[in-house]
Amino acid sequence: MKKLKIIIPLLFISYIIYACWEKVDFENLKISNKSNTSIYVSISNDDQIFDYAKFLILQKIKKGENLNEIDITDLYLSDIILPKETVEISRPMVWDDYINSSKDKKIRLFVIEKDSVDKYGWEYIHKENIYNKKHTLTFKSLEKMKWKLVYNNGG
Repeated sequence: MKKLKIIIPLLFISYIIYACWEKVDFENLKISNKSNTSIYVSISNDDQIFDYAKFLILQKIKKGENLNEIDITDLYLSDIILPKETVEISRPMVWDDYINSSKDKKIRLFVIEKDSVDKYGWEYIHKENIYNKKHTLTFKSLEKMKWKLVYNNGG
């Protein structure tokens, strides 16, 4: 009876850990910038490069503003990626859920060169949908690429 009192809670805790474990992906998307220019990368589940309102909130946070309520979920916009640099970028917690939330079960990965941001600014880039390269990807295509994408000035 004493063993049963120990085994039941252990089984319960094991079940909870197992259930939670399945809702976290360990795949990280790596971007390899083989170009001679710095870039930014944005992940979106529609044809909008990123949510500009959430981008503005993120900028306020980076400046140190204290905001009471914030929601920047689903804003997957990288920091600057320098030439010849390979980095892991910000990503959804569960790839499958994020990809399946799009109407065509595909995500879009936009590459925006820093020169474009310097010339036009983020607001204009968002409004006019300006980017240098767009990849439309499924979960299977990400797996096939082994979670690594190479950018080479439009290549």
